[in-house]
Amino acid sequence: MKNFMPQIHSKLTLFLSLFVLISCNDQKPAPLSSTPPSFKELRLGVASDSLDSVRRFNLAHHSGRIIKTVLLVSANEHEVGLSGTKSSEFAANEGALFWYPSEGVRRFWMPDTYFNLDLVFLDSQLKIIDIDRDLKAHPGRQEPPPIQFSRSVRSRHVLEVRADSDVAKALKIGDQLRILPPLNLSQIESKIHQQQ
Repeated sequence: MKNFMPQIHSKLTLFLSLFVLISCNDQKPAPLSSTPPSFKELRLGVASDSLDSVRRFNLAHHSGRIIKTVLLVSANEHEVGLSGTKSSEFAANEGALFWYPSEGVRRFWMPDTYFNLDLVFLDSQLKIIDIDRDLKAHPGRQEPPPIQFSRSVRSRHVLEVRADSDVAKALKIGDQLRILPPLNLSQIESKIHQQQ
């Protein structure tokens, strides 16, 4: 009996090991995490983008200035923002509009940025309720120096524009921005809600 138990134990261990190995190989591999599209890619258009029809539009300011705007909706798009966008890839009349489903406290930081930004905090109707001016660029993600954070502001949306642009200089608290045709605010919100 003494010789019999180790043999059963060995065979049982071998059987369980093979069973685990076969079971593991039977599973489908986990999908690879996809990198969210960059601002540049969203500006040019992404074939699989369900929001492509509302992604790009022009915002008008009462001064006559037009902001060529790219809409950032998902948490991944918000996280990437303008990170990695070079100064030559973001014109003085461009903006990145961070779209949120409801009002909340917004605070941004500046990792991997290559030009200073003004953060324009907006209400649900795109009226300017606050502006955090001239947030310093921070190429890369290494510290020191510390990466700058914006102040915390309760708002619905946030528009990022170049701090050195004529557009930024024209924007003031209380100003109303409006979306130019062929799109309007309700069309954009409707399309976003359809995708969520």
